[in-house]
Amino acid sequence: MKQQLTIEITGLSHQGEGIGRLPDGTVVFVPKALVGEKVFVEVVERKKNFARAKLVSILEKSDKRCEPKCKLYDSCGGCLLQHLNYDAQLVYKAEMVRDSLKRLGKLCVDVLPAIGMKRPWHYRNKVHLQFKV
Repeated sequence: MKQQLTIEITGLSHQGEGIGRLPDGTVVFVPKALVGEKVFVEVVERKKNFARAKLVSILEKSDKRCEPKCKLYDSCGGCLLQHLNYDAQLVYKAEMVRDSLKRLGKLCVDVLPAIGMKRPWHYRNKVHLQFKV
């Protein structure tokens, strides 16, 4: 039987997955979970230094959670953060740049806020397709 438990999400990964910790301290990645949420998850994979879990239910929702605009969002996999409101997405993107520069480049530089769009829908400049055989 797979382990099911409640965890709190304290961060977001570079892939947009929620990050929490299991009771033993192991980092766990949870797709579609947001910072500040308390979630009920099922651990589906355990590695030496981390685990992956499936989101079963959200017990306490983030105030930054929104309804995805695309009806295929849950099944497609092409957009990672439609469940996070747009203003929060911009903050997340600037944080990811800042974190990458610091962690990988060993640079401590000011990163300006991400500049948003007036109409952030109905365009793509990158396609990430999922295929099932």
